[in-house]
Amino acid sequence: MTSHERTSPCQKQRQHLDKRYADLSSSHLLLPINLPPLYQKKAHEEATALGHWNGPLCRMVLPCEEKLESTRGIEVADFVDDRNNMPGGPGDCVIQKYQDRVLFLMTEKCFGHCMFCFRQDVLEEKHRKLRGDTLKDKIERLITHVAENASIQEVIISGGDPLTCSMDHLEFIINEILSRTAIRNIRIHSRALVYQPGVITEELATILKKNNIRLVHHIAHPYEICDKVRVAAQLLESTGVAQYNQFTLLRGINDHHEVLLQLMDKLDSMNIRNLSVFFPDPVLFSSTFRLNFSRIFDIVSRFNWNSPSWANAIRFCQDSVHGKVRVEDLVEYIPEKGYALFKREDKLIKVPDLPKKLDIPGEISTLLWKG
Repeated sequence: MTSHERTSPCQKQRQHLDKRYADLSSSHLLLPINLPPLYQKKAHEEATALGHWNGPLCRMVLPCEEKLESTRGIEVADFVDDRNNMPGGPGDCVIQKYQDRVLFLMTEKCFGHCMFCFRQDVLEEKHRKLRGDTLKDKIERLITHVAENASIQEVIISGGDPLTCSMDHLEFIINEILSRTAIRNIRIHSRALVYQPGVITEELATILKKNNIRLVHHIAHPYEICDKVRVAAQLLESTGVAQYNQFTLLRGINDHHEVLLQLMDKLDSMNIRNLSVFFPDPVLFSSTFRLNFSRIFDIVSRFNWNSPSWANAIRFCQDSVHGKVRVEDLVEYIPEKGYALFKREDKLIKVPDLPKKLDIPGEISTLLWKG
């Protein structure tokens, strides 16, 4: 037996969990395991170092035991109710939740599938191709909707991951938006930087810079940032592409203010501005990532007290069918009632809490196992 085999975590356990999840994803229409090679290597290195598969990177992309259990508390398929915000009805490629901007679901494909994905229900539906729209159909739908709504000032290209598409398709969509509408603000949301940094090329950077496209990454843990990620981010920076980041607060992954501080420091060193930290949506099979609101508020407080002033501008938010609300929008939280009540303009938003007894914090020695 080699030293590598002696230190590797149990492969039989991994295979057993993956098989159980495959059955679960089939019966409950969840996204299947999809692990990019670079991230697979990182996850295996982490599991080898820890001796188990419950480290932060592993939990992001591989099912853990808790993920396979029944849902906890009040959870629904689509908490933010994307379908209700689709002007063309279920399966539409356009989502409008705010008066001044729309979300354009360019593709249902991703470089990898995040276990905590809050849009699994809608994406799985698209994987089954209920509408079967071509890219040309989608862009015509977007152009028509924007033309009918003069208040729209920004298009957010999302999915899936837009950077899974060819550069020709991406440039075609950008040119169509800019040439056929009055839109001048476009941003792209992507996990490519950490899942497949090799797609960040000079050609892509040039397209983004030429059209003043803002690129929003979704980096959720400092260990997602490696040399390959830094090189790709540097290419974007040297070309002049505006880079941002936003991510979700996740139990067992980054649920400690020290992890958040380390992530902010690394992002700042790459000149990537973090915009928001989201609380996880109470969607089906998400309880393994959710936190009790009492602990969420404590983490936010500790982060704010221990972070430098440039990081204090970060928004801590909860998304909903009516849009995002911040911690400052909290109206009522009595733990015994089992929910937190927020207010956005004149709308009250009730978010179910995770029972405190189920909120087992991630251990800092595991969350930051490299030291």
